Amino acid sequence: MLLAAILKRKNSRHEGYQSLEEAKNKSSKQRLWTMKLSEVEEMRKSQARKQNVSRFFMELFVYLIFVFLLMVVSYGNRNDHRYLMTKSILDGLPQFNKVSKVCNTDVFD
Repeated sequence: MLLAAILKRKNSRHEGYQSLEEAKNKSSKQRLWTMKLSEVEEMRKSQARKQNVSRFFMELFVYLIFVFLLMVVSYGNRNDHRYLMTKSILDGLPQFNKVSKVCNTDVFD
């Protein structure tokens, strides 16, 4: 489907380039008066669609990068040794449970 969209876009670009080449051969005043209002409106709509599509894909790309980084931060450092390391630190500190019961900092002065 993506390949079909790319090929269709290339064909439409080729037709547009021919009309642009014809328009370049004329002076700027002649070019303004020979273009029909419907052509200008169609070009404006086409340009707006292109901007919306490019903006959508840019937002999608940024969102996917954000989700990827969020997953790396959240799940990147999960292994079996973290529990053992935490347990060995807690076992190495005698009476560690008293630390959470400190009410004021005057004890440490």
